[in-house]
Amino acid sequence: MTLRKSLIRLGVTIAAGYGVVFAIPHLASLGPTAPDDSDMAQLREALAPPSRADATPPPPLPDGFPSMMFPPPEVPVEPGEPQPITVVTGRLDRWA
Repeated sequence: MTLRKSLIRLGVTIAAGYGVVFAIPHLASLGPTAPDDSDMAQLREALAPPSRADATPPPPLPDGFPSMMFPPPEVPVEPGEPQPITVVTGRLDRWA
């Protein structure tokens, strides 16, 4: 393929891309109209979460279940030694 044909093909491709990009807003305006306010109000009512007064409180945690209400106890170590931290998968050593 010659350079001239390659440049023409590139120009046509770029022009077609610009045409599509600038045609999208025009084509979108020809589509269906946006819902009016009464439809939106009905939709908001249907999708509204239930009020907190009607919801039941979550059940309490089982005995011995770890909670984030209080931090886990620290293991006493010598100053300058790594502080082991208990995690779900075992112990993790971090510097104090």
